[in-house]
Amino acid sequence: MTNLLIRELPEELHDKLKRRARANRRSMNQEIIVLLEQSMAAETPETHPLPKPVQGTFPINDEWLRNAREEGRA
Repeated sequence: MTNLLIRELPEELHDKLKRRARANRRSMNQEIIVLLEQSMAAETPETHPLPKPVQGTFPINDEWLRNAREEGRA
């Protein structure tokens, strides 16, 4: 397991966490872990559609490649 340090936690949030942990009969650490787990479980991963395939012809020949190399692009 790894450790996590949270700096500059607002006092109000700390108090809410403390009350919530006490109400659930957990330590602050356990309560924070439960909240993080719930938050991450509820999150749905973003899916992005694949781009459309490029169609057409492209003038890539020996001359084009030579020019690209000379310009430092290949």
